[in-house]
Amino acid sequence: MRKIGLFLVTAFLMFILHPIEVSASGSEEGSGESFAEHKDVTAPSLCVPGITEGQVFREDVCFSAEIFDANLTGGEAVLKHIGVSGKTEDVTGRFLLDEERTANSYCAVYGNIAKERENDGIYILTLSGRDSAGHFADREVMFYVNRSGSVYESEDKGDLLVTEYSPTPLKENSMQVVITLDGRAKSDVQYTFVSYAKNGETPRNCWYRYDYVIAAANFKEAGIYKIGISSEDVSGKLSETEREKRVEKPMATEYDTAEESLTVSQAPLFLSPWKSLLLWVRKYRWYPIRLLR
Repeated sequence: MRKIGLFLVTAFLMFILHPIEVSASGSEEGSGESFAEHKDVTAPSLCVPGITEGQVFREDVCFSAEIFDANLTGGEAVLKHIGVSGKTEDVTGRFLLDEERTANSYCAVYGNIAKERENDGIYILTLSGRDSAGHFADREVMFYVNRSGSVYESEDKGDLLVTEYSPTPLKENSMQVVITLDGRAKSDVQYTFVSYAKNGETPRNCWYRYDYVIAAANFKEAGIYKIGISSEDVSGKLSETEREKRVEKPMATEYDTAEESLTVSQAPLFLSPWKSLLLWVRKYRWYPIRLLR
C-alpha cells in the first residue's frame, strides 16, 4: 500500500512538472529569435543634418547623411544634380568630403560645391539602410543651389519671347518687364506672362520655367529698344537680363512718276499737238542725246 501511494505521488508530480519542462525547453530553443525581435523592432534611422526639404543655398553648402541601427548591415547615400538642361548627374563622388562606416552607423559629409553657374540647380540626396532583422528604410531630400540666378533664352518672331529658367520658384508678382525706346521708358508695355509650375507643385526633375511674351505692338516706332526683365526667387535672389531690339526707320515714299510714264501714243486724241509735244518732252526729260536718236 505504501509503494502504491509513492507511485501515485511520483506520477502526479511528473504530470504537473512535465508541461512546465516542455514550455521551458521550447522557450529556450526559440530564445534567439525572440531576443532578436525584442532587441531590433525598428528600421534604421536616417538623418540629414544641414539641409531641409526645399532649402535654398546661396552661399557655402555643407551637410551630411547619417544612418543608424544597432544591427546595421548596409547603408548608402547618393547625391544627384539636375542642371538647366534637365540632365540628371550622379555627383556623389565629386562633392563627398568624408565618410565613416561602423557596425551600427554610416556617415557621409558633403560640401565643396564651387560657386560656379554649372553647379547651380536642383540636388536630390537619397539615403537607404538595412539591418540584420530585415528592416529597410529610405529617404529622399531635395534642395536647391542658386548663386548665379536665372538662365534666359530669347526668340524674336514679331512678338519677342523671353524664357526664364530658375532652379528655384519665383516669388509671385515679382516679375517685371521694362522697355525703353532710345533711352525713354515706355509706359504702356504689353506682355503676357506664363508660369509652367502647375498648382505650386515642385518639379523634381527640371528647373522652373517662365515665359514672357512681349507683343510686337510695343515696337511700332523706329529706334533702339531695350527690354529689361527682372524677378526674385523665394530666397530673395534677384535675377535680371536685358535684350536689345532695333527697328529701322520706314523708307521714304517714292515720287510718283505714273504721269511721266504716259507716252505720246497713249495721249488722248483730242490733245493739241503742242500738248502732245509737251508730254513727249516730259517723258524724255529734255535730254538732247535722246532727241538726236
